[in-house]
Amino acid sequence: MSTLTGFFAYCVAGEDECPFTYQEFPQHFVWLKSEKRWKSREMGYEIGRMYFANPNCGERFYLCKCLIDFPLMPQPTANWSAVVGNRLIFEHQQLQNEAQQADPQITIDCLNNGQRNAYNTITSSIFQNKGTVFFLNGVLEQGKHLCHTTHSTFSIPLDVLENLLCGFTKQSLQAELFRETKLIIWDEVLMQHRLCVETVDRTLSDIRDNEKPFGGITVVLGGDFQQILPIIPKGVREQIVNASLRHSIIWKRIHILTLDLNMCLHHGDHENAIFANFLMDVTLL
Repeated sequence: MSTLTGFFAYCVAGEDECPFTYQEFPQHFVWLKSEKRWKSREMGYEIGRMYFANPNCGERFYLCKCLIDFPLMPQPTANWSAVVGNRLIFEHQQLQNEAQQADPQITIDCLNNGQRNAYNTITSSIFQNKGTVFFLNGVLEQGKHLCHTTHSTFSIPLDVLENLLCGFTKQSLQAELFRETKLIIWDEVLMQHRLCVETVDRTLSDIRDNEKPFGGITVVLGGDFQQILPIIPKGVREQIVNASLRHSIIWKRIHILTLDLNMCLHHGDHENAIFANFLMDVTLL
C-alpha cells in the first residue's frame, strides 16, 4: 500500500465523492506510515508533489498505460498533438503573440538614431531573407530581456570541441523549429566560448542545407567587449583571448552595429552619469 494506492482506497471507501485531487490531498490528510493509511489532518500544512516519469527513465516510463486502457477515464475530445503541432514552434508563436499586444510604432518612434539605424538594418535583412549576421555592440544596461539560454535552446554540448554539432538531429522538433526561424537574437555572446557559436553555426547550416552563416538565418549577436570574456579554468591571458568571439572564423563575416548611448542613464540624474563614467574608467584600466 503506497500513498497513491492509499488515496485510491480512501476514495473507494468514502460514501461521498472525494473533493480533492491526489496533489491536493496532503493539504487535508496525513499519511500514517505504520498503518499505511490516510487520516484527516488536525494541524500543520503540507504541499503535495506529483512525480512523473520521462522517456529517460527507461522501463519506468514504458510501464505507463494509455487512457484507452481505462474505460472509466474521460478520453480526449481532439488530437491535441495535431492541433498544436511542434510544441517548440507553438511556444515561440505564443511569445510573438504576446509581443504584438503593444503598438510597435510607439516603440519605434522612441528610438534614438543609433537604435533606429540598427532596427532598419536588421529588419531589412529579415524581410529580404539576406541572412546577415550582426554584432550589436552596446554599452552597459541597454535594457535587453530574453527568455531562453543558448545551451538549452541549441543543445550545445557542455564540452565543446572543434567540428562538433549540437545535440539534436535533422528529424527533431528543434530542427523543424530552426527551419522555420527567421531571426535569432543571442545576447551576452561574448561570455560564450567561440566554439559554442561555431557549433551552432555548423549545425544550422547542416539542418537547413544552407552553406550561409547560421544556415541563412538573420542572427543578432549582442554584447559589450568591456564586460567579461569567456572563462577558461586556470587559463592564461592568451587562452582567454583566443576563446573570444573576436578570434572566431565567423567574425570576418559579421556586420557590426554600435549603440553608444546608454538610455538608462541618458534620462537619469547627474550622480548616476558620474558613477557610470567611473565604472568605464575602471574597466579601461
